[in-house]
Amino acid sequence: MASNIPIIIKSFLFILILLNIKSFPLAYHIRSIPIFLKAFKDRNADNEGKDIFQIVECKYDVLFDDLDSNLHMNNSSYNKVLDHARGYFLGTLFANIMWYRKPSIMQRSVLMVFDHEIPPFSNYSVHTRILTWDHKWLVLVSYFRLHKDNKIASLGISKCIFKEPNGKTIRPEEIFEASGYLKNESEKGKEEREKRRQRGMKFVEGIHVAEGLFDDEFVKDLNLKNKITAKL
Repeated sequence: MASNIPIIIKSFLFILILLNIKSFPLAYHIRSIPIFLKAFKDRNADNEGKDIFQIVECKYDVLFDDLDSNLHMNNSSYNKVLDHARGYFLGTLFANIMWYRKPSIMQRSVLMVFDHEIPPFSNYSVHTRILTWDHKWLVLVSYFRLHKDNKIASLGISKCIFKEPNGKTIRPEEIFEASGYLKNESEKGKEEREKRRQRGMKFVEGIHVAEGLFDDEFVKDLNLKNKITAKL
């Protein structure tokens, strides 16, 4: 039956599948396999002396299923890409913890800020590093950089929390120490790390404020009778 299909139709279907390959069932999970392989490979890595603020780069391409009606990268695609880049970052810096301690990593907030569009079929990278942390939350910043002109198109800020299998919160600095990053750290290194942490914290204060919209005072408005319901 398949042999009777004209070659032009076969070619069209092949191109259509190729252009939308990232939207196929299980495609997201298959693309996540390198994260687990990286964590397995580096599970016994010695991170002593390494910079906790090091940057991890992930490279991507804008395919047809990343585009919106304006023919540039869809806003929803940024979060999917960011989720992958964030996972690869955590699997790279904290492979030993991820592999042996198996914590759950949950997202409290994700903020995207757009500066320039990412054109169709362009190449870009996502550069992720630690922005700041406190006694509970780890905050990452990820920059979307176009390869063509080296322009930063957008950035994403991710607020994460680590949990033990029993639900107990793991402090970010405990994760750092268990991963070997703070081993034999000098006093000068501690001071510089704290300065960078405090500098980064200034940029996430607005996220903490926005999370206050979960308060009952604001949520109760969702039950008003004069709301408009859209049928999709």
